[in-house]
Amino acid sequence: MIQYLRAGVRTGGRRLLDAFDLAVKPGEAVWLAGPPGGPQGFLVRMVPGLVTPSEGSVLVDDLNPARLDVKGLQAFRRTVSTVLDDEPPSWMDTDSWVALGPYLAGRPWEESFKAAVAELEAAGLKSLARDPHGRLPRECRFAVSLVRALARHPRNLAVDWPGGLDGFVPESILISLKAFLTGGGSAVFTGGPGEWGTAMGGRAVTLEIPEDPS
Repeated sequence: MIQYLRAGVRTGGRRLLDAFDLAVKPGEAVWLAGPPGGPQGFLVRMVPGLVTPSEGSVLVDDLNPARLDVKGLQAFRRTVSTVLDDEPPSWMDTDSWVALGPYLAGRPWEESFKAAVAELEAAGLKSLARDPHGRLPRECRFAVSLVRALARHPRNLAVDWPGGLDGFVPESILISLKAFLTGGGSAVFTGGPGEWGTAMGGRAVTLEIPEDPS
């Protein structure tokens, strides 16, 4: 369960959100929609403790990540999977980018590249697995990231992907997401729910920047 308790967002001296309250129950997915540069990405990053609210708090399974020590935060993050819209370096080709995850987790490079091929195939991207030296399109990065996130069997999922899920996410991943929610997981997404989210009973919350952001 994910709870925002009067959470506020301030950045660069600007006030983006005040006293935000929201409870995402087990088995529920919520989409946070807002204007470009709005607070939605910050709210998603609060779930794994990557960002701290400027006021109020965020509880994930009754734990406040902002109050955990380093060891406690490491254990806590094993229960949360995060997918962020981050651009890989321009020099990094497909298999290097996908293999980077297993490598940073402590696996040897050779083993990591084999894992990369398996992840591409699991994401429905077999053609990229056969031709790994091209650039990995943004949509494909998202699919691979979701496969990786769900493979960790998290209790909570935080996804900052403004484009939403419709149009380019393979059916196999949507089935996995449905199983995650059916199993009692809680999820927060940025953007709109689209057809898939609506069919799943997802809830949309629209965020507005305060009229006086100072």
